[in-house]
Amino acid sequence: MSTAKPQTKKGQWLQHKDFIRYEYLVRNTSLTDLLVLLAGRGLATTKAQLEYRLKLWRFSKNLDQEIWRSVGRKIKRRSDVGKKSEVIYDGNRIKHSKVTKETARHSESFYHGLALRPRSPSPINPRLVVCSPLPIKQDTIWPLSIPWLMLRDVLSDNTTSFVSPSAIGVYRSTDSYALLSTIVQALRQSRTNRPYWSFQELAVSIGASMPEWYLGESTHTASILLGNQANEILPEYIKFVIYALSNGTRSFDRAQWDIFSSILRENMSDLQPKLRQLQSHSITIRAFLEKVFQMEIYWATHIDGPANRRKDYLPDRSLDIIQMLLESGLDPNYRLTGHNGPLVTPIGRALNIGHIDLSELLLSFNVRIDNTQADFDGYTAIQAILRGRLSNAVQSRLLNLLKEYKAVSLEEVLCGALRLDDMELIEGILQENIDVTKVHFEARLLQSYELGDKSNILSYESPLTTSLGGNCHWTEKLLNHHSVQKAPSEVLTGEIFIAAAIRGHCQIIGQLQELSPTGLARKWNGITCMRAAVAYDNVPVAQLLLERSHCTSPDLLLIAAHYGYEDMVKLLLQYVLSPDEMVSEGDVKWLHYFTAGPPMPKNCGSILQTLLRSHFTPWNASKANCLVLLIERGVRFLGGEIARLAEIGFREPLRAALARGGSPNDRDKYGRTAIQCALYPKGYLRISRSRHANTSCEVNKRYRTIRLLLEAGAEQSGEIVNAIRESDYNVTKLLLEHGGTLEDINERGASCLEALIMNSNNISFMGANSHYFHDHYPSLNEGTMRGYHSARFGVQDNTTIACSTCAARCFDGSDERDFLQALLEAQDDPIDAGPICAAIQVEDWELLDRLITRRHKETNCHLLEGTAIGLAARAGQMEILEKLLTRFHHPSAVQSGFIPFYVEEGQLVLRPSDDSSLKFNGRPWVYDTNDFWRKDPVLGLRGVASPLALAALGADPSGSEALLAHGCCADKTTFTVIAQKESAFVYLGLLRKHSQQLDTPFPSQSTLCSILLGPIENGNVELLEGLVDAGSDVNDHNATLDSSRSPLQLSAQLGDLGMVHYLIEKQADVNSPPSFSRGGTALQFAAIGGYMGIASLLIDHGARINARGSRKDGRTALEGAAEHGRLDMLELLLQRGAAWSNYGRQQFISAVRLALQNAHYAAVHWLKNRYGWTEEDEDFQEDGVDYWFRWDERCKNCRDFCCDEIHGTEDNCIHYYSDDTEEKWAAECYYCKLKAVEDDGSQSEGEEVLYQGPGQKLDDYDIFFEPWVSDYSLLFD
Repeated sequence: MSTAKPQTKKGQWLQHKDFIRYEYLVRNTSLTDLLVLLAGRGLATTKAQLEYRLKLWRFSKNLDQEIWRSVGRKIKRRSDVGKKSEVIYDGNRIKHSKVTKETARHSESFYHGLALRPRSPSPINPRLVVCSPLPIKQDTIWPLSIPWLMLRDVLSDNTTSFVSPSAIGVYRSTDSYALLSTIVQALRQSRTNRPYWSFQELAVSIGASMPEWYLGESTHTASILLGNQANEILPEYIKFVIYALSNGTRSFDRAQWDIFSSILRENMSDLQPKLRQLQSHSITIRAFLEKVFQMEIYWATHIDGPANRRKDYLPDRSLDIIQMLLESGLDPNYRLTGHNGPLVTPIGRALNIGHIDLSELLLSFNVRIDNTQADFDGYTAIQAILRGRLSNAVQSRLLNLLKEYKAVSLEEVLCGALRLDDMELIEGILQENIDVTKVHFEARLLQSYELGDKSNILSYESPLTTSLGGNCHWTEKLLNHHSVQKAPSEVLTGEIFIAAAIRGHCQIIGQLQELSPTGLARKWNGITCMRAAVAYDNVPVAQLLLERSHCTSPDLLLIAAHYGYEDMVKLLLQYVLSPDEMVSEGDVKWLHYFTAGPPMPKNCGSILQTLLRSHFTPWNASKANCLVLLIERGVRFLGGEIARLAEIGFREPLRAALARGGSPNDRDKYGRTAIQCALYPKGYLRISRSRHANTSCEVNKRYRTIRLLLEAGAEQSGEIVNAIRESDYNVTKLLLEHGGTLEDINERGASCLEALIMNSNNISFMGANSHYFHDHYPSLNEGTMRGYHSARFGVQDNTTIACSTCAARCFDGSDERDFLQALLEAQDDPIDAGPICAAIQVEDWELLDRLITRRHKETNCHLLEGTAIGLAARAGQMEILEKLLTRFHHPSAVQSGFIPFYVEEGQLVLRPSDDSSLKFNGRPWVYDTNDFWRKDPVLGLRGVASPLALAALGADPSGSEALLAHGCCADKTTFTVIAQKESAFVYLGLLRKHSQQLDTPFPSQSTLCSILLGPIENGNVELLEGLVDAGSDVNDHNATLDSSRSPLQLSAQLGDLGMVHYLIEKQADVNSPPSFSRGGTALQFAAIGGYMGIASLLIDHGARINARGSRKDGRTALEGAAEHGRLDMLELLLQRGAAWSNYGRQQFISAVRLALQNAHYAAVHWLKNRYGWTEEDEDFQEDGVDYWFRWDERCKNCRDFCCDEIHGTEDNCIHYYSDDTEEKWAAECYYCKLKAVEDDGSQSEGEEVLYQGPGQKLDDYDIFFEPWVSDYSLLFD
């Protein structure tokens, strides 16, 4: 009988590979001791077999001579370019002392090196890495109670079981880049999508995000992932996904999830028997399976792509994983995400998509369908079915399924059947013992400023109310039901009569009144039947009620006109309702029940005024007709109505109003004339980037409105400039024909000449040879050029409006040049720098030469001149720049100018004409063609900065160098622009050459965030180091700005361990306060992101764990970790000192609430079971006392805490903000104002932009004022 030991299977070796590596290479365990340890783990083997495996796996403690020589050569090359080096072999970081010793011992002699030349390159060894020193601590000691560390032994066995032949097949059919991108996504490190990651980047990312099972795990794992061994990569990949999911990650896309679920599905037979035991022994596994369930439900019910959004479409996805998880005891009620969107419960999504199999599977595991589910989803189960893209057949099957499982009441199913008009299902339910007046909750689906759907306007519906407005047969049958007939006057509530007034017919109203004679007089939530009928335009019912002497009120006429109900307005006017009646906010308060937003402005007045003040309802022909009806009925004009009608562009109401004596020179409350309101109705000139932004309908409407006003005697106040700037040929001609002049200056300080230059490629004028270039009209009208004061455009017939396509057509012919030349020659008055800026902006250098010969208009402000200089430098036009520097000789001209940005929350942003803010990031924007130097009536000026900031926007640094040579100084904006450029080091070199450093204070631009944020956001370490070396302050941070970040806070938020490590080395403040609103400390951002390595590093350097979050929308570190499901981060914080009892109990309860609210159930379970949970805690949470929205947004005078730190009575207070900042916040505190002042409804309708009409005299302060420039003495003489 043989005594030899049996051969160990390959799979058994793989299960223990990590353990063997850890013991042999990390702990330096001897082979003899290692054999004993392996035997204790169930792996009986021999020393020879173990040595074979070590050799096969290349687990060697020593490096040979050739490798050390290769290391020496690499270190030498890096040293020659000033780079430090660290050596990593097979994932092990070799001590610097050993590297120095061994490279010296194995170094080549001088003569030996000569003999080898020319030498072949160093041998390629994928296990050997020589890189910059990693910012990963080698001696981090993690608390052993961290869930991930407690899972090590269990997971090392089970991840290996995933590596079956079929799983390897899945891996080999998958692009390795897809696996690596999934891992990077799991680490929340995917700032950029790249096909390649270096060893250093990958190792640092791992070290930033995960606690290590053993020292050096992150580097070892990185070396494995960059290898090409499927049986080694797959366990690491699975480990990362398990860690990410168990710590709250939900960001995998479909392709990434399909890879993992395929591997999981291939190993279901091995895993299924172990799931219950694994869940009970490991909170990490429980959290992981919870997220797997949520992800599988999501992708089984998610429809992507418009092609798939058709009736009854279902994703082709197996439900086997979902079934396996449910059978293992997982709760079928686990929501997919936090309570912040529709359809977040599994059953709600399954019903809405029409997934019968999934719905039945969930129902078979007793999924809960109740008001809680409806509250989470925003829909009841019945609503989810009826509002899906489903056929009637599928909807009927789902209703029957709910009935079969008794998941909802029969009355609710009957409501769904009535809406489907499913005769068989209705008749079947009516045979049961039901109450047709029994109500159930239904979520109202309201849209902002619009009336809710009348079929869904009641919070509680019954079968009887549901039948109203549908098939009258069913309504009559339900009215005859025994549950109604037994006591009709008691069961027929006011709610039923209101529903009848909204949805019903006169016949039904009559039947209801016979059963309950007093029903029509009842109110429901302050709403009468008459009001309900008017609100939903039920004219027959309203007429019936009026005939029965139900009283009327002015609010009825207002509501009818507001929604454009012409027939209803006529009906109400017949009953002697006057359009001159005054209406208060309280009169229409009842309408709030039917809408999600305020339907009327807060400051009501007359019916007509209130209608015209409303900005929330679309203006249409029906509403215009209602206005005509009211005006013709004799409404009084109290001021501002004509201007508002002109702004809206309703020609017929405007004509009617003018016919009744309305003044064409009426002004709105901001002083704008009616013509100005018509020309730029939103309060500003709409100059779009698109050449076809003005539709023909808009052009037509504007032209006819202005013509109507001019014909009625309206006076002009400088609108010619804006008409030219808007490319509106016909309005320009119209204004000139009615007394307008080309000498106009608009409210932004621009002349007709400047507007014409800016628009020279967008508007066609009649040239000197007397014809108009336009091929879209049947005839061309000839004319002659006249003097400057009456230069004539080509004229079309008044009935023919220029189409928008042609109005925006590029045309740059000689005739247009003739027109411009004639206009210039007719002028001899001085010009400011505006036309020069315009010529540079449109790159018309020939025109610019002619403009420079004109006399200069002197001014006490030189910002425009600085802008022209900066634009010329940006364009790289050195000859023109020299001429401008000579022309604009005042010293201030080279110090400040306008820039195409303004500051928003500390960032340089611009707002193009589509009204969306864009953060500056170094790419070309709309400023290439925009006249940003002119005052924006909505936003104010774009900003003031050094002309160097403009110059830095160009591609050629020669302009910047010329300005520096003329004494121009860089400011914070300049450095912010430079920091976003790929050629930043070129500009920094120029600045150094001219002694421009970043350590110079910038008092006039303190509202800008740190210059370092750009390089940090882009991951540009070299630029970050360059800016710091140039003097940039690593603690530059203005906490009073919304959402602002210090450099360290942003690095922690992005999970960049390397930058965090570098900034801490440069003395960055780890406790820099969070911004007043929507900010956080560095530790709070690390906790939110789940960056364990960063959090540990910050705590080791003194980060305060119990610091409160931002005063508004803030979180403590513990709350932020709980909110995002960072299971291991929670334990790290609690073990390192996060307060959870006594004075910290409120924080702990808040953390539990936030985890529960965002569907991190395992984290809730962990916190409650590990740190205790009492009935008092539950009551405290349910009462919402801990809710940040109630207590964290208060000022120093009304808050419930003493300072910005959670601490005990024996500890000192810590305050983030200065007393002045606290006082300013207190003065604006909403809660304090609630206590001090009663809400009298007199608050403004919203922030409106103050407008300065062109008729007023403009001085330099009016034109150039910009709110974020604090020291104007720098800009003026």
